[in-house]
Amino acid sequence: MVNADKSVVHIVEKYRTQGLLPHVQQTFTPFAERFLDFAKVEKLFVYGDTTPDIRATLDGFGAQYLTPFAGFSR
Repeated sequence: MVNADKSVVHIVEKYRTQGLLPHVQQTFTPFAERFLDFAKVEKLFVYGDTTPDIRATLDGFGAQYLTPFAGFSR
């Protein structure tokens, strides 16, 4: 999703827990420098359950972790 003047982009990705780290390590890492040359990660929201390894990886991006409120989810 992009705003009208194309200065803000929201990227939404969905992974099963076991698929996130391979994506970061094998897909994103080789292109991270190029990507971060033209885009600034201002916020990273992580929804659902994580693992210590996922948190260790995403904490460097200032990730905010959110889980379902009192068991409510759709």
